[in-house]
Amino acid sequence: MYEHPVYGAVIPEKSWVPAPRYLLRRDRILRWLATQPKGSVLEVGPGSGALLKDFSNLGWDCVGLDVSAAALDLTGYVTEECENVELYASAEKLGDRKFNLVVACEVLEHIEQDQEMFDEWAAFLKPGGHLLISVPAHMKRWDATDVWAGHFRRYEYEDLVHLTRKSDMRVNQIECYGFPLALFTSTFRSNYLSKKDRAEKNNPGGKQEKTEQSGVNRGFEMRYFGIQKSWLGVCALHFGMWLQHLFVSRPYGNGYLLWARKDENCD
Repeated sequence: MYEHPVYGAVIPEKSWVPAPRYLLRRDRILRWLATQPKGSVLEVGPGSGALLKDFSNLGWDCVGLDVSAAALDLTGYVTEECENVELYASAEKLGDRKFNLVVACEVLEHIEQDQEMFDEWAAFLKPGGHLLISVPAHMKRWDATDVWAGHFRRYEYEDLVHLTRKSDMRVNQIECYGFPLALFTSTFRSNYLSKKDRAEKNNPGGKQEKTEQSGVNRGFEMRYFGIQKSWLGVCALHFGMWLQHLFVSRPYGNGYLLWARKDENCD
């Protein structure tokens, strides 16, 4: 593992490298964090643990919660030297702990009863605390990646507003990120998965059991990371981050970021 000056944690020995869409999302989150006082953060479904390591490096008191043993193992590996990180496999072990910030990136779309899960995350917040989630945007963009990852849905702007209000919280901010770079890279990945699926259907005897987990194994991204980490790739990502900043208030991207705030009078 090593720390890339632009991409953050890179873990090639564990078959995990940061995908472009992850980096575009990470850029928006880090920009927001720069405006916030440090506090305690709970990340639900930290996946690789790369973002949790960013929080730790910024001085936050961090807790990671994930039911996936593979994800917890990888997160533990990435944050092994971080003294301000705790990891748990069960929400019950957190007891009555409350946090200034709860983060769940690319998790809610995997949950059938999403309102119940949203409410559960909100319950972990201190009064005045923030819930930050990311979800795939627009059902019209449903593709092979959603099928492969086991998504129940993609979200519209109104869906996020409804979830927040039903949980008695306030919408602080909603961004539609990823335009235009993530649209290109996601289409490229979706086409690869579609071709792979067709090949497996045409050759049932050679079909392999799916062992990759969304957010943990980045075998596809590993193939092209040499290009991504080149000077040209880094410049392209920088340009993509700058360009998406101009369009986050428009519904052009393929992902939503929601910042919701718990009322300070709630206990």
